[in-house]
Amino acid sequence: MPNPTTLRISPPPETRDLGRAEAVAVFRRFLQLQDRRIQMRHQAGAGGIEVAGARARVFDLVLQRIFDEALAAPGQVAKPCQRVAVVAVGGYGRGLLNPHSDVDLLFLYEGRQPGPRLLEVVNDILYRLWDLGLKLGHAVRTIPETMRQALEDFQTMSALIESRCVAGDRKFHDDFHKRFRKQCVAGRQDAYLQNRLDDLAERHAKHLGTVYVQEPNVKLGVGGLRDYHNIIWLSYVKFGTTDPEQLVARGLLTASAWKELHRAYDFVLRVRNHLHFLEKRARDVLTLHLQGVVATDFHYPQRSILRRCEAFMRDYYHHTRAIRRVTSQAIESLEIESQRRQRKHGFIPFLPRKRPRREEFDGFYAEDGRCHPLHPRVFDEDPARLMRCFQHAQLRHLRLAPSLKDLVTASFHL
Repeated sequence: MPNPTTLRISPPPETRDLGRAEAVAVFRRFLQLQDRRIQMRHQAGAGGIEVAGARARVFDLVLQRIFDEALAAPGQVAKPCQRVAVVAVGGYGRGLLNPHSDVDLLFLYEGRQPGPRLLEVVNDILYRLWDLGLKLGHAVRTIPETMRQALEDFQTMSALIESRCVAGDRKFHDDFHKRFRKQCVAGRQDAYLQNRLDDLAERHAKHLGTVYVQEPNVKLGVGGLRDYHNIIWLSYVKFGTTDPEQLVARGLLTASAWKELHRAYDFVLRVRNHLHFLEKRARDVLTLHLQGVVATDFHYPQRSILRRCEAFMRDYYHHTRAIRRVTSQAIESLEIESQRRQRKHGFIPFLPRKRPRREEFDGFYAEDGRCHPLHPRVFDEDPARLMRCFQHAQLRHLRLAPSLKDLVTASFHL
């Protein structure tokens, strides 16, 4: 969830007594004013989460005003209207909106098909938003239609995970979300995890499998924003929460790893905000030319443009490496948990189960082909184990478990 923004935003003026062209002009002036204020906050050094959260809040207020006025249009009040919720999905659904990102909306309604009144309301909203020059992605669906889409396509399911009601019948949307979790998520956790692992491998391969590319993609590249989004989606599918910080409470991330991940995400999101502001369009590739511009605008103090670029890209690679490392460890922890659950339940009841072999040695234990710490203070007891854990892993052909990787990172001071 985005941090509360320090930028106070009042709702736009009412326009129900104005003509269409006048109303559009009022909303356009409101958006332009808020855009300037938000960009000034960004230039003053505000984090990526704060700026993207403020932009989402601005569009929330505009959409709520337009919806209320469309529903109360003259001559329409007396007509019956089906239950409808205007739902934000995708990036807008998580309450974050980069300066030139698309606004993705789902008009969720009750009934077998949209009635005349509902179509008038939806069309009124869409035409006003188009008149404002917004890039919209939209769909008008019933709950059963939305469920079918989510069951057929994991990408649609991911977009709906962070959906939230912006305007309309909020209880109707809450009921939808309960049904969504029960019908589309329950029982499909392992399949969804595998889908995310496959997507991760394919996307990383397309971007050369490393954060150290000359012109990185801040959204889809290795260690980019999409890696962080995967953790949000998997947290929801596994635990019913879109707050990845809950992984700390469940022991899948350390508190220090979460802080590092949050800082890195905020930095990369700020870079993406700046690319959008610079190019005045959706832009996700950090080209060689733009690296120098961003480094200068971010006030890196080095005198030459080359040194500023080096310092900025060093920070960028540091943060994207952190996103890749921490999210990979969290996903690996979820994968281990999934494998253990399958092994526990995936047997014929009347046959004896073979317990997985577990070997303990020097403060560690081997299980599932990984080296685990016996307890969190294993390196405090003997700092030399920081070196020996790698020797044990090499001699026994083990991988370091995510919990051990986190513990090694947290014990560098030893």
